[in-house]
Amino acid sequence: RSDPDLTREMADAVTERGFPLFDAIEAETPWYNPFVAEHHHRLRIDGLPDAKNYFILHSALGGSDLKEFAPDWMQRDSERFLFAPGGALAGEFADRGIATLGMRELRDRARAGRG
Repeated sequence: RSDPDLTREMADAVTERGFPLFDAIEAETPWYNPFVAEHHHRLRIDGLPDAKNYFILHSALGGSDLKEFAPDWMQRDSERFLFAPGGALAGEFADRGIATLGMRELRDRARAGRG
């Protein structure tokens, strides 16, 4: 049974503490063929609803350290190049009118108590 009052109360408590509530999560990032990475991510962006989305990327600098713990290291490294300035998808969100925030800004907003 769903209790809408409890759901609203929980949502209010979260946002009052500065944490954002997202309408949707797009997490289809790991385990794709890195040779089709640009196409893969364009499809992900195409599928975003007009809402507050949590769009997950695992961008990281490839190298021996990353290879030690991340079997998907090639995908992470390709994301770094795609979304970095000058990358094929660097302006994709802005070109579509999608505002973005990074994890540091979300953290700072939560610490400041504003979502």
